[in-house]
Amino acid sequence: MARRRAGVVHAWVFERDGEKLGPVPEPGLKKMIVSGDVTGDTAVWRQGMPDWLPLRETELSRMLGNNGRPTDDAVSEVAALEEAARVRKETETKDREPLGELRSVRLQGRIFRGCLGVYSAITFVNIIACVMLIYVVRQILDGADATTGSLASFADLADQIAIYSSAIYTLSYLTTVVAYGIFYHRAMRNLHNLRSPDAEMAPAGMWAWYIVPIASLWKPFEGVLQVWRGSMTASGQDPRVPAMIGFWWTFWIAGLVCSGVERGLTNASGINTGAPNLDTLMSALWASAIASAFLIVAATLLFLFSSRVADAQERLRDGSVADVFS
Repeated sequence: MARRRAGVVHAWVFERDGEKLGPVPEPGLKKMIVSGDVTGDTAVWRQGMPDWLPLRETELSRMLGNNGRPTDDAVSEVAALEEAARVRKETETKDREPLGELRSVRLQGRIFRGCLGVYSAITFVNIIACVMLIYVVRQILDGADATTGSLASFADLADQIAIYSSAIYTLSYLTTVVAYGIFYHRAMRNLHNLRSPDAEMAPAGMWAWYIVPIASLWKPFEGVLQVWRGSMTASGQDPRVPAMIGFWWTFWIAGLVCSGVERGLTNASGINTGAPNLDTLMSALWASAIASAFLIVAATLLFLFSSRVADAQERLRDGSVADVFS
């Protein structure tokens, strides 16, 4: 009789009506012995056996009495296995139940994307104002008189556009930041409630990392990646990160760098002294225009993939949660 190595659970193949069936895990074969689907005369084989043998000549013969029927101990053993399987299934099901309510992000997503649209429009107006002011400065450098005539009117118009667009830009930017924080905070909270393994960052971290020096260069990006992977995986969609998320962060950082360069050049131009260095001022205007262009691209990409995140999150609330967290 074959000896059983401690701790090894075999998979068995058995023969019925000339057909080889399996492999079947050993607990499953034991259930078949108790139910009578497999008898002592059934030919069986497992890895490590040199040849097929009747079940009564293997280590599983202990489950059969002298009459060839399952023993009471065998019946009790199978009953214990079934009870353990039932408890394990209930535990796994409970572990997959949400820790809390999955809250809708539909409204928050729409508000956020609306804010992004307004922000992009205002930023585009800023580009127009910068180009107009660059033209004025160029004309002055070429010797034109900006205090009289059409150039003066043009310069005044460009200045007014720049002033008003700057004020509206600040308001739009702050509104968009708040909308971003609310949307992604709730999206991450939903993933935590689903016990998503991708949700490693705390929900508050989705916006708090932006105000932490140095870490703000990569931590918010990590948070968005976690929300993307968790939302897509949980809703049964492809979790692979699209290139536009990487491009979004690249353009965002590039826009911030150019904005910093613009502020430095503006201060260096001496614009508040009444006699600014026009060459430096023109460089500052170009930096501002380029920064605005980068930020518009970043906002557009953020709009696109946030729409997909919002759709995936709504699928979670509708019950379309993939069975992937067990």
